[in-house]
Amino acid sequence: MVTLQESKKYLDPKVISRISNYRLLAKFIIDGFFMGIHRGPRHAFSLEYSKHRDYYPGDPLKLVDWKLYGKSDRFFVKQYEEETNLAAWLVLDVSKSMSFQSKQTQITKLKYATYLAAAMSYMLYEQRDLTGLILFDDQLRKLINPSSTRGQFHIILRELANIQEGKESHFEDAAKLAASRIKKRGMILLFSDLLASPEKIEKTLKHYMHKGNELVVFHILTHEELQFPFKKFGYFQDLETDEKILLQPKFLKQEYVEQMQQYLDVVKKSCGKLRVSYQVMDTTTPFDRALMTFLTTRARMM
Repeated sequence: MVTLQESKKYLDPKVISRISNYRLLAKFIIDGFFMGIHRGPRHAFSLEYSKHRDYYPGDPLKLVDWKLYGKSDRFFVKQYEEETNLAAWLVLDVSKSMSFQSKQTQITKLKYATYLAAAMSYMLYEQRDLTGLILFDDQLRKLINPSSTRGQFHIILRELANIQEGKESHFEDAAKLAASRIKKRGMILLFSDLLASPEKIEKTLKHYMHKGNELVVFHILTHEELQFPFKKFGYFQDLETDEKILLQPKFLKQEYVEQMQQYLDVVKKSCGKLRVSYQVMDTTTPFDRALMTFLTTRARMM
Protein backbone atom coordinates (compact mmCIF):
# COMPACT_ATOMS: atom_id res chain seq x y z
CA MET A 1 0.00 0.00 0.00
CA VAL A 2 1.38 3.38 -1.04
CA THR A 3 1.11 6.03 1.70
CA LEU A 4 0.05 9.62 1.00
CA GLN A 5 3.63 10.81 1.56
CA GLU A 6 4.98 8.20 -0.84
CA SER A 7 2.37 9.19 -3.43
CA LYS A 8 4.01 12.61 -3.79
CA LYS A 9 7.38 10.95 -4.24
CA TYR A 10 6.11 8.70 -7.03
CA LEU A 11 4.78 11.73 -8.93
CA ASP A 12 8.17 13.48 -8.84
CA PRO A 13 10.05 13.27 -12.19
CA LYS A 14 13.44 13.19 -10.43
CA VAL A 15 12.42 10.14 -8.37
CA ILE A 16 10.83 8.34 -11.32
CA SER A 17 13.96 8.90 -13.43
CA ARG A 18 15.87 6.55 -11.09
CA ILE A 19 13.65 3.62 -12.12
CA SER A 20 14.76 1.86 -15.30
CA ASN A 21 11.88 -0.65 -15.52
CA TYR A 22 9.11 1.14 -17.42
CA ARG A 23 6.32 -1.13 -16.22
CA LEU A 24 7.34 -0.49 -12.62
CA LEU A 25 7.69 3.27 -13.02
CA ALA A 26 4.29 3.44 -14.77
CA LYS A 27 2.67 1.56 -11.87
CA PHE A 28 4.37 3.81 -9.30
CA ILE A 29 3.12 6.95 -11.07
CA ILE A 30 -0.45 5.64 -11.26
CA ASP A 31 -0.53 4.43 -7.64
CA GLY A 32 0.88 7.76 -6.51
CA PHE A 33 -1.68 9.65 -8.55
CA PHE A 34 -4.72 7.83 -7.20
CA MET A 35 -3.47 7.98 -3.62
CA GLY A 36 -2.79 11.69 -3.89
CA ILE A 37 -6.19 12.71 -5.22
CA HIS A 38 -7.95 15.01 -2.80
CA ARG A 39 -11.07 13.33 -1.47
CA GLY A 40 -13.34 16.32 -1.01
CA PRO A 41 -17.05 16.43 -0.14
CA ARG A 42 -19.25 14.13 -2.17
CA HIS A 43 -21.06 15.79 -5.03
CA ALA A 44 -24.77 15.18 -5.53
CA PHE A 45 -25.32 12.47 -8.13
CA SER A 46 -27.34 9.32 -8.67
CA LEU A 47 -25.58 5.97 -8.82
CA GLU A 48 -25.99 4.29 -12.18
CA TYR A 49 -24.91 0.90 -10.86
CA SER A 50 -26.20 -1.03 -7.88
CA LYS A 51 -22.87 -1.46 -6.09
CA HIS A 52 -19.89 0.87 -5.89
CA ARG A 53 -17.03 1.53 -3.54
CA ASP A 54 -14.12 3.97 -3.45
CA TYR A 55 -11.07 3.16 -5.56
CA TYR A 56 -8.01 1.94 -3.64
CA PRO A 57 -4.47 1.67 -5.07
CA GLY A 58 -4.03 -1.83 -6.43
CA ASP A 59 -7.58 -2.13 -7.77
CA PRO A 60 -7.62 -2.96 -11.51
CA LEU A 61 -8.21 0.25 -13.42
CA LYS A 62 -10.57 -1.62 -15.74
CA LEU A 63 -13.08 -1.67 -12.85
CA VAL A 64 -13.14 2.13 -12.45
CA ASP A 65 -16.54 3.62 -13.36
CA TRP A 66 -15.42 6.41 -15.71
CA LYS A 67 -18.91 7.76 -16.34
CA LEU A 68 -19.46 8.22 -12.63
CA TYR A 69 -16.05 9.89 -12.35
CA GLY A 70 -17.15 12.39 -15.00
CA LYS A 71 -20.15 13.35 -12.86
CA SER A 72 -18.56 13.29 -9.42
CA ASP A 73 -14.81 13.96 -9.85
CA ARG A 74 -14.25 10.90 -7.62
CA PHE A 75 -13.05 7.42 -8.44
CA PHE A 76 -15.39 4.50 -7.77
CA VAL A 77 -15.00 0.81 -8.52
CA LYS A 78 -17.98 -1.03 -9.96
CA GLN A 79 -18.62 -4.66 -9.25
CA TYR A 80 -18.45 -5.91 -12.81
CA GLU A 81 -16.21 -5.35 -15.80
CA GLU A 82 -17.28 -3.24 -18.74
CA GLU A 83 -15.46 -3.34 -22.04
CA THR A 84 -14.82 -0.14 -24.01
CA ASN A 85 -14.00 0.51 -27.65
CA LEU A 86 -11.80 3.56 -27.14
CA ALA A 87 -8.81 3.73 -29.47
CA ALA A 88 -5.99 5.89 -28.11
CA TRP A 89 -2.79 6.97 -29.84
CA LEU A 90 0.35 8.05 -27.98
CA VAL A 91 2.12 10.44 -30.38
CA LEU A 92 5.66 11.44 -29.35
CA ASP A 93 7.93 14.06 -30.88
CA VAL A 94 11.43 12.52 -30.79
CA SER A 95 13.22 15.34 -32.65
CA LYS A 96 16.61 16.58 -31.46
CA SER A 97 15.19 19.54 -29.54
CA MET A 98 13.42 17.07 -27.23
CA SER A 99 16.83 15.89 -26.03
CA PHE A 100 17.43 19.14 -24.12
CA GLN A 101 18.08 18.31 -20.47
CA SER A 102 17.03 20.49 -17.56
CA LYS A 103 19.52 21.09 -14.77
CA GLN A 104 16.58 21.07 -12.37
CA THR A 105 15.67 17.41 -12.96
CA GLN A 106 18.61 16.02 -14.96
CA ILE A 107 16.13 14.46 -17.40
CA THR A 108 15.39 15.43 -20.98
CA LYS A 109 12.06 16.55 -22.34
CA LEU A 110 11.91 13.28 -24.25
CA LYS A 111 12.41 11.17 -21.12
CA TYR A 112 9.74 13.15 -19.31
CA ALA A 113 7.38 12.50 -22.23
CA THR A 114 8.11 8.76 -22.15
CA TYR A 115 7.33 8.58 -18.42
CA LEU A 116 3.97 10.26 -18.97
CA ALA A 117 3.21 8.08 -21.99
CA ALA A 118 4.11 4.93 -20.05
CA ALA A 119 1.74 5.85 -17.20
CA MET A 120 -1.09 6.59 -19.63
CA SER A 121 -0.38 3.37 -21.52
CA TYR A 122 -0.71 1.48 -18.23
CA MET A 123 -4.08 3.10 -17.54
CA LEU A 124 -5.34 2.37 -21.04
CA TYR A 125 -4.21 -1.25 -20.87
CA GLU A 126 -5.89 -1.81 -17.51
CA GLN A 127 -9.12 -0.39 -18.95
CA ARG A 128 -8.83 -2.70 -21.99
CA ASP A 129 -8.65 0.27 -24.34
CA LEU A 130 -6.91 -0.03 -27.70
CA THR A 131 -3.54 1.72 -27.56
CA GLY A 132 -1.19 2.62 -30.41
CA LEU A 133 2.11 4.49 -30.68
CA ILE A 134 3.54 6.98 -33.18
CA LEU A 135 7.07 8.44 -33.06
CA PHE A 136 8.09 11.28 -35.38
CA ASP A 137 10.81 13.83 -36.07
CA ASP A 138 11.47 14.89 -39.68
CA GLN A 139 9.34 11.92 -40.72
CA LEU A 140 7.29 9.09 -39.27
CA ARG A 141 9.79 6.92 -37.34
CA LYS A 142 7.54 4.28 -35.77
CA LEU A 143 3.89 3.33 -36.02
CA ILE A 144 2.25 0.63 -33.91
CA ASN A 145 -1.46 0.20 -34.62
CA PRO A 146 -3.80 0.18 -31.60
CA SER A 147 -4.47 -3.05 -29.74
CA SER A 148 -5.57 -3.95 -26.21
CA THR A 149 -3.49 -7.11 -25.74
CA ARG A 150 -0.93 -7.64 -23.00
CA GLY A 151 1.70 -8.14 -25.68
CA GLN A 152 0.89 -4.72 -27.13
CA PHE A 153 1.32 -3.10 -23.73
CA HIS A 154 4.81 -4.58 -23.35
CA ILE A 155 5.76 -3.64 -26.92
CA ILE A 156 4.82 0.00 -26.27
CA LEU A 157 6.73 0.10 -22.99
CA ARG A 158 9.78 -1.41 -24.69
CA GLU A 159 9.62 1.21 -27.44
CA LEU A 160 9.31 4.02 -24.90
CA ALA A 161 12.27 2.72 -22.89
CA ASN A 162 14.50 2.46 -25.96
CA ILE A 163 13.66 5.67 -27.83
CA GLN A 164 16.68 7.24 -29.47
CA GLU A 165 17.22 10.93 -30.22
CA GLY A 166 15.83 11.82 -33.62
CA LYS A 167 16.61 14.44 -36.23
CA GLU A 168 15.34 17.94 -36.97
CA SER A 169 11.58 18.24 -36.57
CA HIS A 170 9.35 18.67 -39.61
CA PHE A 171 6.31 19.10 -37.45
CA GLU A 172 3.52 19.56 -39.99
CA ASP A 173 4.82 17.08 -42.61
CA ALA A 174 5.14 14.27 -40.05
CA ALA A 175 1.68 15.07 -38.67
CA LYS A 176 0.06 14.78 -42.11
CA LEU A 177 1.51 11.32 -42.59
CA ALA A 178 0.66 10.21 -39.05
CA ALA A 179 -2.92 11.47 -39.33
CA SER A 180 -3.40 9.58 -42.58
CA ARG A 181 -2.60 6.33 -40.74
CA ILE A 182 -5.15 6.94 -37.96
CA LYS A 183 -8.25 5.27 -39.33
CA LYS A 184 -10.53 4.88 -36.31
CA ARG A 185 -11.92 7.87 -34.41
CA GLY A 186 -10.52 8.06 -30.91
CA MET A 187 -8.21 9.98 -28.59
CA ILE A 188 -4.78 11.29 -29.58
CA LEU A 189 -2.28 12.20 -26.85
CA LEU A 190 0.44 14.41 -28.34
CA PHE A 191 3.71 14.94 -26.45
CA SER A 192 5.92 17.65 -27.96
CA ASP A 193 7.85 20.84 -27.26
CA LEU A 194 5.98 22.40 -30.22
CA LEU A 195 9.01 24.27 -31.45
CA ALA A 196 7.37 25.69 -34.55
CA SER A 197 5.53 28.84 -35.54
CA PRO A 198 2.02 29.16 -34.01
CA GLU A 199 0.53 29.08 -37.53
CA LYS A 200 2.24 25.79 -38.31
CA ILE A 201 1.23 24.35 -34.94
CA GLU A 202 -2.44 25.16 -35.57
CA LYS A 203 -2.33 23.54 -39.02
CA THR A 204 -0.67 20.48 -37.52
CA LEU A 205 -3.28 20.10 -34.80
CA LYS A 206 -6.02 20.23 -37.43
CA HIS A 207 -4.45 17.21 -39.13
CA TYR A 208 -4.65 15.20 -35.92
CA MET A 209 -8.27 16.20 -35.39
CA HIS A 210 -9.24 14.74 -38.76
CA LYS A 211 -12.28 12.45 -38.53
CA GLY A 212 -13.35 13.94 -35.22
CA ASN A 213 -10.50 12.73 -33.03
CA GLU A 214 -10.28 14.06 -29.48
CA LEU A 215 -6.86 15.67 -29.13
CA VAL A 216 -4.90 16.29 -25.92
CA VAL A 217 -1.65 18.26 -26.23
CA PHE A 218 1.07 18.06 -23.59
CA HIS A 219 3.42 20.96 -24.34
CA ILE A 220 6.67 19.80 -22.74
CA LEU A 221 9.28 22.42 -21.92
CA THR A 222 12.08 22.81 -19.40
CA HIS A 223 12.40 25.36 -16.62
CA GLU A 224 15.28 26.92 -18.57
CA GLU A 225 13.18 27.35 -21.72
CA LEU A 226 10.36 28.96 -19.78
CA GLN A 227 12.36 31.21 -17.43
CA PHE A 228 15.75 31.71 -19.18
CA PRO A 229 17.73 31.70 -15.91
CA PHE A 230 21.14 31.82 -17.61
CA LYS A 231 23.68 34.39 -16.40
CA LYS A 232 27.01 33.56 -17.99
CA PHE A 233 28.18 35.09 -21.26
CA GLY A 234 28.74 32.36 -23.82
CA TYR A 235 27.55 30.35 -26.80
CA PHE A 236 24.01 29.03 -27.11
CA GLN A 237 23.48 26.16 -29.54
CA ASP A 238 20.41 25.14 -31.54
CA LEU A 239 20.09 21.39 -30.93
CA GLU A 240 18.43 20.73 -34.27
CA THR A 241 20.60 22.79 -36.63
CA ASP A 242 23.79 22.90 -34.45
CA GLU A 243 23.95 26.66 -35.11
CA LYS A 244 25.72 28.60 -32.32
CA ILE A 245 25.27 32.20 -31.25
CA LEU A 246 27.24 34.26 -28.71
CA LEU A 247 24.96 35.90 -26.13
CA GLN A 248 24.98 37.91 -22.91
CA PRO A 249 21.85 36.40 -21.21
CA LYS A 250 21.19 39.16 -18.69
CA PHE A 251 20.43 41.64 -21.50
CA LEU A 252 17.92 39.26 -23.11
CA LYS A 253 16.09 37.69 -20.19
CA GLN A 254 13.14 40.10 -19.92
CA GLU A 255 12.49 40.19 -23.67
CA TYR A 256 12.86 36.40 -23.91
CA VAL A 257 10.39 35.69 -21.10
CA GLU A 258 7.87 38.15 -22.57
CA GLN A 259 8.10 36.61 -26.03
CA MET A 260 7.86 33.09 -24.62
CA GLN A 261 4.68 34.03 -22.77
CA GLN A 262 3.22 35.62 -25.91
CA TYR A 263 4.00 32.43 -27.83
CA LEU A 264 2.36 30.24 -25.16
CA ASP A 265 -0.70 32.50 -25.11
CA VAL A 266 -1.10 32.21 -28.89
CA VAL A 267 -0.75 28.40 -28.80
CA LYS A 268 -3.25 28.17 -25.95
CA LYS A 269 -5.69 30.41 -27.83
CA SER A 270 -5.36 28.24 -30.96
CA CYS A 271 -6.06 25.11 -28.92
CA GLY A 272 -9.09 26.77 -27.36
CA LYS A 273 -10.44 27.70 -30.78
CA LEU A 274 -10.01 24.10 -31.97
CA ARG A 275 -11.38 22.68 -28.70
CA VAL A 276 -8.12 20.88 -28.01
CA SER A 277 -7.19 20.03 -24.41
CA TYR A 278 -3.88 21.81 -23.80
CA GLN A 279 -1.45 21.53 -20.91
CA VAL A 280 1.99 23.11 -20.54
CA MET A 281 4.29 20.72 -18.68
CA ASP A 282 7.53 22.00 -17.19
CA THR A 283 9.78 18.93 -16.74
CA THR A 284 9.95 19.72 -13.03
CA THR A 285 6.14 19.39 -12.76
CA PRO A 286 4.71 16.32 -10.97
CA PHE A 287 2.76 14.04 -13.27
CA ASP A 288 -0.65 14.38 -11.61
CA ARG A 289 -1.67 17.49 -13.58
CA ALA A 290 -1.22 15.72 -16.92
CA LEU A 291 -2.95 12.57 -15.68
CA MET A 292 -5.97 14.54 -14.51
CA THR A 293 -6.24 16.20 -17.95
CA PHE A 294 -6.02 12.76 -19.57
CA LEU A 295 -8.69 11.23 -17.32
CA THR A 296 -11.06 14.16 -17.70
CA THR A 297 -10.85 13.84 -21.49
CA ARG A 298 -11.32 10.09 -21.34
CA ALA A 299 -14.38 10.37 -19.13
CA ARG A 300 -15.89 12.91 -21.53
CA MET A 301 -15.55 10.48 -24.43
CA MET A 302 -17.41 7.60 -22.77
